[in-house]
Parts: sequence; C-alpha cells; structure tokens
Amino acid sequence: MLRFAGTFVLILMLTVAAAGCNLVQEDESDAVAVVNGVEISREEFDQEVERNVEMYTSQGYELTDEDMDLVKEMALEQMISTELLLQQAEQKGITADEVDAEGEIEYIKSLFDSEEEFEQALAAQGFTEESYFELLKDSLIIHELLASQLDFDSIEVTEEEVQELFAMLEEEHGELDFAEMEPHLTAQLVEEKEGQLINTYIQQLRDEADIEILGY
Repeated sequence: MLRFAGTFVLILMLTVAAAGCNLVQEDESDAVAVVNGVEISREEFDQEVERNVEMYTSQGYELTDEDMDLVKEMALEQMISTELLLQQAEQKGITADEVDAEGEIEYIKSLFDSEEEFEQALAAQGFTEESYFELLKDSLIIHELLASQLDFDSIEVTEEEVQELFAMLEEEHGELDFAEMEPHLTAQLVEEKEGQLINTYIQQLRDEADIEILGY
C-alpha cells in the first residue's frame, strides 16, 4: 500500500498566492468562496478554521487577532487549492473508487497503541474519525492526481546542494556528522523540490480557474 505521509503533510501545509482570485466585499450568502462554480460553504470554512485553531492552542500557542486573520486566510487558501485539485482529479477520472482510504486509515490506526489513543490524537487536531476519513480520502485522491501529473522521478539533488545545506546547519549548530546526516538532508531537499513542483501546478490551476472570494 502506498504510504504518502510526506506528500500528505506537504499538501496540507501548502500556502499559495491568491493570484487570480476576485476579492469582493462579504455578502449574506452562505458561501465564503466559489471555485469554478462550486461553493465553499461558510460552515465548512468555520470547521476548518476551528480545527486549525485547536491545533495551535493544543501546542500552547496563544493566537492574537492578527494571528486569527492569518489562520482564516490560510484556511481559505488551502480549501481553494484542495477544491481545484479535486476538480482536476475528477476530470482525470480519479475518484474515491481509485484509492484505498479504509486500508490507509487502518494502517494509521496501527501506529497507535489503542483506538482511544488514535481518537485522542484526532480530537487534538479538531477531527472526528469520520471527518478525518473524508480528509484522508480527498488527500489520497489528490496524491494520485499529483503522482500522475507531475514528474517526481525527475527530481535530482546534487552533492553540492547537500553540502550547502550541511554547511548552513553547521553554522547554526556547530560541528555535525555529515555521513550521518546526508540521507536526511537529501530527503529534505527532495521534499522541498516536490513542494515546488506542487506549488507550480496549483498556481497553474489557479491561473486557469474562475475563483471568487466572497469574504469571511
């Protein structure tokens, strides 16, 4: 079974510019944005914001009003990007039937000592098992889309790039063991380049999309 934790986290953490979005004043509709004719509901948006707030507060952060504005902005940008990717996946014929969300969630559960511990971890992030399953399913669909559309195999990391990153870390932390760190540094650089490919792809979708932000 495909394990996609790195890409999954990367997708969730994507923050891209709002270029191509038509920002208008908040109205009385129940939607916060419309993406190619598909509404993102205020209820879904509020739930996403609440989950993000719970995640930060569970880690001991105290959010200011300015922080909350940023959390809301990032939540909406993530939801718009996700909607665009899911729409593209549907156009490419990639649906829930193509992925094994149930098998993946069982694998994730196996990483915890008990069902209760798993549920507590979800709750700390603002999820129920049902809401997490839906997110997982969408994320698997997006993963399949990205794997089919982007040439991740072409990514190369040079020895010079690894050495530059290692030197930067040594400046910050003192003498380090290159042989021990090299595989981790290489993996980090690969993930960064994957992120660049994904961001470019999402921006292309945004440039071609009809996105209207109604306000939140």
